[in-house]
Amino acid sequence: MVRVWRKHAQWITNVHMQRGGLRELISGCRDGEVKLWDLRWEDEIRTIKAVEGTGYGPGGGGLMRGLSVHEHAPVFAAGSSSHTINLFHTSGQRLSVLEPTKP
Repeated sequence: MVRVWRKHAQWITNVHMQRGGLRELISGCRDGEVKLWDLRWEDEIRTIKAVEGTGYGPGGGGLMRGLSVHEHAPVFAAGSSSHTINLFHTSGQRLSVLEPTKP
């Protein structure tokens, strides 16, 4: 099966296929958007803004540099260029934020 979606506005950071026969795909983009897909449908199931802002410093989360999805649990982590990691449930609920310590 080959399928093309053109819904992200910037470069894709990562794509992950969920295991367990749920037909779910998760993709993340540099602009901080994470999209959940059902392979049977053309449009995304959900869009989550996992990294806020586009700049550095207060209020700016930077660009999404990494996306990691748990193999079995419905959670993912999105890392930003401002060295912050946001943990989310696939429902869109933010579970935690890990920030660098200040010296």
